Amino acid sequence: MTADDLSLDALAEAAQESTERIRRWANLGLLPRDDGRFQHEALDRARLISFAVRRGIATEPQPSTVDGCPSE
Repeated sequence: MTADDLSLDALAEAAQESTERIRRWANLGLLPRDDGRFQHEALDRARLISFAVRRGIATEPQPSTVDGCPSE
């Protein structure tokens, strides 16, 4: 942990996202954290994810196959 590490609240505020959304992205592995804190680089990543979400890209895992067969 360094002085540049961000708390969940600080990252959410800086990225202009809700803490719930930042937490969900972290739980999905999109925003790595160390001991509950985020490195400063997580802010750039959160902004990129936010940009993608606004353009319709889903952050939740999307099933593409079931039992080896493509979904329809």
